[in-house]
Amino acid sequence: LPSESIHLRHIKYMLGINRRSANTAAWGDTGKLPLFVKYINLCIKFFVRVMSADSSSLIKAAINEQVKLNLSWFSSIKSIIDCFDNVEPSTYERNSSPLLNASLLAGACSSSTITNQFREHFITAWKESINSSSKLVFYKQVKDTFQWEHYLDICNKFNIRQSTAQIRCS
Repeated sequence: LPSESIHLRHIKYMLGINRRSANTAAWGDTGKLPLFVKYINLCIKFFVRVMSADSSSLIKAAINEQVKLNLSWFSSIKSIIDCFDNVEPSTYERNSSPLLNASLLAGACSSSTITNQFREHFITAWKESINSSSKLVFYKQVKDTFQWEHYLDICNKFNIRQSTAQIRCS
């Protein structure tokens, strides 16, 4: 996603590290998650809100048509919920009606559960990336948790923050 690369470039600029520095270090020192995690959370919330909307609304009619045709937006949301929300398909696949099943799915899913699952997967991948990187030898000695680092609050002058980040990020 282009917005992801802009987001990451901003994080590296804020830290004062080179564009070619390890992304893993930039994510880890700021404790920021990629934007796609927030995007997915918003999509799930939107899906739940639309499925609970009044049946006479235009947006509800549009989503019903997508559900009937199993278009990409709905099928993507369904597959994300199936993978990350621990909702048993028997909870919502009770009928032959795809609209009723979609309504049951919307009632059974939780955007916060899905967001937490994505967060945990990202942090696990982040830890694996640090441990497998030959470039981040010093970083893995000083960093073990995915969170905002306190030196970013203390170093109010850019050049001090930049020097600290550059040393940490190799």
